[in-house]
Amino acid sequence: MTIPKVSREARIFAWPLRPSCYKDTPDTRIKWDSGVYDAAAPSIQSFAQFEQLIRSKVIDEAAGEGWQPIETAPKDGAEVLGYREDCGVLLMRWCALADFLTDAELAELDEETAFAADWFYADFLHGGRLEGEEAPTHWRPLPAPPSIRQLGERGRG
Repeated sequence: MTIPKVSREARIFAWPLRPSCYKDTPDTRIKWDSGVYDAAAPSIQSFAQFEQLIRSKVIDEAAGEGWQPIETAPKDGAEVLGYREDCGVLLMRWCALADFLTDAELAELDEETAFAADWFYADFLHGGRLEGEEAPTHWRPLPAPPSIRQLGERGRG
């Protein structure tokens, strides 16, 4: 039997449903969270299988709504919508730290770090690099802005 890859989220959701042999101790929780029990705990396996089904459904549905695999996204600095299952939709673009840090901030970085391109996101509070497991899985272009007609209808009720 192939053991499905278990995400951190599946482990977190499975913790309250764990068999009684997994006591609520700090040591047990650390081992549980780090994946030591993945192959043995049926509740983790159930969540992992459920997660695989949900993930494949999300990917199938995304393909029908204009979402495309991240490998096809433009890498020219244009802002696009990105998607990652654990956090939803992100405003992002392919760029380097050097594109938006101040000269003083750049002076503290080595050249390789400052000019390494990657996906970066931004929201109202902060932004950051999306790399490794944090990288988005899908992208789509930004929607068109509202038409002049739609803007004019805004005040009507």
